[in-house]
Amino acid sequence: MVAYGKKAKAITDFHSKSIYQFDEFSPYAIAMKMYNAKILLLGMGRSTHKITAFHCASYDARKSAEFYKNCYNDIKKCTVVYSGKNYNFEYIDRSVGVKNNKKVFRSLFYRIPKKSVIHKGYSIILFNAQDAYDLAYEFCIEGGRLYKR
Repeated sequence: MVAYGKKAKAITDFHSKSIYQFDEFSPYAIAMKMYNAKILLLGMGRSTHKITAFHCASYDARKSAEFYKNCYNDIKKCTVVYSGKNYNFEYIDRSVGVKNNKKVFRSLFYRIPKKSVIHKGYSIILFNAQDAYDLAYEFCIEGGRLYKR
């Protein structure tokens, strides 16, 4: 993700509070929910199975949808080196064996409203991140599974 311009600091300021790369403190979620972000896919094909907004939605769905409550249990550790200093972090990841269901991702991707295919030959696609999130969140809450085990 790239944050550039007047809102860049506001979008990235809380990233250090993230415990999951797509949680409410992530730049992805903040840009999408607070600043009407767009998602620009470059060279990912016309039926991708990697949509960040879908991951934000499934993480949020863990509060209400039974399937997602047990999808985020893998605790990992990492060290980030910044300005010559080491910072140690713990973060949550999807549980071992929980993988994207590519077929479901592609199916939902086709249903995102108002997608613009800017250039078919180079696979450049633009859409509203919140639209993708809303579609996936509703799917998750209604019992749909973005992941398989």
